[in-house]
Amino acid sequence: MKQLIILFTFSALALNSFAQYDTKNNSESKPNVIGTFSIKDMQKFLRVYREHLHHEFLKDTTLNDKPLNGVAESSFVKQKEFRPGQNSIIFYLSEMPNPTELIQYRVVHNKKQDEWTDSDGNSNFIWLQDLKPGAYKLQLRYSIQPMNVSEYTFEIEPSWHQTLAFKIIGSTLFMIFISFMIITYILYVQRAKTRKENLQKRIVQAEIKSIRSQFNPHFVFNSISSIQALITNNDMKGANQYLTSFSTLMRDSLHASAHENSSLSKETKMLNSYLQIEQLRFGFQYYITSADSINPDAIEIPSLLIQPLVENAVKHGVSDLYENGKVEIIFAESDTDLIATISDNGKGFDVTKPVEGFGMKMTKERIQLLNTTYRDQSITLTVDSTSAGTKIYVNFKNWFA
Repeated sequence: MKQLIILFTFSALALNSFAQYDTKNNSESKPNVIGTFSIKDMQKFLRVYREHLHHEFLKDTTLNDKPLNGVAESSFVKQKEFRPGQNSIIFYLSEMPNPTELIQYRVVHNKKQDEWTDSDGNSNFIWLQDLKPGAYKLQLRYSIQPMNVSEYTFEIEPSWHQTLAFKIIGSTLFMIFISFMIITYILYVQRAKTRKENLQKRIVQAEIKSIRSQFNPHFVFNSISSIQALITNNDMKGANQYLTSFSTLMRDSLHASAHENSSLSKETKMLNSYLQIEQLRFGFQYYITSADSINPDAIEIPSLLIQPLVENAVKHGVSDLYENGKVEIIFAESDTDLIATISDNGKGFDVTKPVEGFGMKMTKERIQLLNTTYRDQSITLTVDSTSAGTKIYVNFKNWFA
C-alpha cells in the first residue's frame, strides 16, 4: 500500500491574510516547509488541518515551540528519506490560496526540473503522484515574488529490484546466460558438424577399404598370368622361383592392405619384390631410388597406392620390350612435398582418351576419396605419355610440413 507523505508549509513572515499582504514591507517573503506527515500520522494531520480551518491563518502564530493555532511546531516532523512505495506525496500549504496564483511550485529530479505550476483550485494541497526513486527538490515561491524561492529536499529510496547493485548483478547474470546459450549453440553446431564429418569420413574410409581390397585380386591375377606363361614355356625352374617369391610378396601385401598407411621403406620393399618376380618373366631392367634427404622409415604413404601404377608400367609398358625394357621409380623431396615418379620406356598411350586400365582407374578413385579425409595435405596424380615412354607423377603435397 502506497503511503501518502504530507508536507505542511508555512510562511513565517505572513502575519495577515493574503488579502492584506503588503509586498512593499515583505520584499523577501517565501514559503517554507515545516513538517511532513506519512499515512500513519493522518489523524494528527487532520487535527492540524481542522484547527487551521477554524482560525484565522497565522494570526496567533509564534515559533520556537510556542502554540501554532493550538498545535506546537515541535509536533511536526521533517522527514527527508522515504521508503520504497512512498511515492505519492501531498504538500499541505499553510495559507488558503487567495488568489490561487500567489503560490507556485515545481519539482527538480536528477537535474531535470518541471515548469512552475500554480497551486490547485481553492484548496491548500499540492499532490504529486507516482514519483520515481531518487533525490528531489521541492521549490516554492509566491508568484508576486518569483526571485524568492524556498527548497525542501527529500529522497525516495529504490526497491531492491531498482538498486544499482541489483541491475549490475542482473545484467551480469543475463549476459552470462546469453553467453552460455551462445556457447551451447556453438558447441551443438560444432558437435553436429563433427558427427557429420565423422560419418562422412567413415563412409569414405569404407569406400577406400573396398577399393584397396581389390588391389590384391588384381595383383594376384597378374601374377598367376605370369606363372602360367612360365609353365607354358616349360620354364619350371623359373615357375618354382616365381611361386616362392610370389608367396613372400603375397604375405607382405596382405599385411600392408590391412593398414591405411605404410612406411615408404615397406612400400619400396614390396615394389622391389614385385619387380624381381616380373623380371624373371620379361627380363627388363628396373631401378628404385630415394633422395638422401628422405628417411624412408619416418615417412608414410597410403598402402599399396603406387603398386598398381608400377604394375601398369610393366604390363602395358615394358612387357613387350624384354631385355630392352626399363622401369624407374624415384622418390624425391620438393619443399614440403613428396614426389613419386614412375617411368617406363614403353610405347606410351593417348592420355586424352578415357582410362581403360583397372589399376589406373582404382588409383584415381582412391586418391579422390583420400583427399576428402585430409585437411592440410592432398595427393595429385599427373600422367605424361609419349611414344618414347610414360611418366606418372604422384605428388604428396605438404607431406613434410
